[in-house]
Amino acid sequence: MRKTNITLLIFVIIFLLSNTTIVSSADLTGARPLAMGGAFVGVADDANSVLWNPAGMKQSQESYFGANYRVDQYDNKLMGNILLVRSRANNGARYLDWGFGTSKNSEIINSVEYQRTSYVVALADQYTRNIAIGVSGKHITEESNDFGSENNFTLDAGLLLKFGEMFKIGIVGYNLTDPSLRSFSRKLQGGVAIKLSDFIKLAADGAKMYSDNYSSSDINYNLGVELSPVKAIALRGGYSEEKIYKNRYVSGGVGLTTSNAIIEYTYYNGLNDKVDNRHIFSLIFALGPAKK
Repeated sequence: MRKTNITLLIFVIIFLLSNTTIVSSADLTGARPLAMGGAFVGVADDANSVLWNPAGMKQSQESYFGANYRVDQYDNKLMGNILLVRSRANNGARYLDWGFGTSKNSEIINSVEYQRTSYVVALADQYTRNIAIGVSGKHITEESNDFGSENNFTLDAGLLLKFGEMFKIGIVGYNLTDPSLRSFSRKLQGGVAIKLSDFIKLAADGAKMYSDNYSSSDINYNLGVELSPVKAIALRGGYSEEKIYKNRYVSGGVGLTTSNAIIEYTYYNGLNDKVDNRHIFSLIFALGPAKK
């Protein structure tokens, strides 16, 4: 029965994506995912999973509150906050994890200034021992001087398959409903994460965009690596290709973990467009272990 339901979930995601070319999405942020080139759908093991793959909330052993800040050379800014709270039933019964995220983005696209505010509520369930599923609802407000204001609601759905401690597969359908936002596209993204050892993790994602701006063969690629020379320090690198703008990106970052906080920085740079670079900062606080 559970296998049938998982198959049905995947079918629904693909069906909804294949029947639209409407523009819609929310902003993804987080220093760690972007340091790994955006290859995070299969990793999804910290507070960033609220936005990247809600099914990944089941991997976290802590409750977190985080803040993100992103800026580029055009003074475009994105500020985001993530709250991930885990809860468990006292009798050991099945339970849902939940998370909440917000972001506020200010940017200029083709000389038009946009302001976007997003609110995200996510739920995750450990469907079987090796399968987690998640869904998130997003309310997005987009404002611009030229086009006025839009308010829309959309959904993401995620799946995470775990094969032991070494190998994971993640699949996410972003923006499955039809909010008709101008700035982004629906997206189906899949990824794998490989833990070679406690020292090194590898990740690779592929994303298919669904928009009039993309051809049927356009797939964006993301590659990432995370090295942990000591327990408190993580070094990250990534590479990604963005088909619609014909740009390639490289990224690098560092994370420092203390007893109750994680401090992260990422530099994200365009190879084709030398002035397209971004700085991302994250500060995440551990609020304590999951409730038992």
